[in-house]
Amino acid sequence: MLKKLMSFGVLLGILLFSMNTAHASSNTYHSTYSLKGSMSSRMVYVTSTPTFMVTTTPTLGAKGSGLILSLHKRTATSDVEVDRKTVSSQGKETTVFFKKGSGAGNYYFVFKNSSGKQMKGAVDISYNW
Repeated sequence: MLKKLMSFGVLLGILLFSMNTAHASSNTYHSTYSLKGSMSSRMVYVTSTPTFMVTTTPTLGAKGSGLILSLHKRTATSDVEVDRKTVSSQGKETTVFFKKGSGAGNYYFVFKNSSGKQMKGAVDISYNW
């Protein structure tokens, strides 16, 4: 009887642990950007409302112009802009900011340069849900 209770307790513990972690996840990817107009990041699928952290490290920018980053969610009928921020396009400093999604789905970022001049740099996008 004691063995059955202990086995049940271990099984219950494993089940509860897996339930707590099954719906939570996180990921980070690193890339570079080089643009005069706009470009999109890769699309990621999340199973619940995500939080995003984007770190940009510019290597070539346009004086007086920012780099516009907008978070988009793809729906069945269209793409919806969820949030937008403008970060520095020049300098060696790193800009970090957070964006929050709106439920489960496919998300991606659009990088937009309205100056028409070349912008380059590195970007890290971290997200969790």
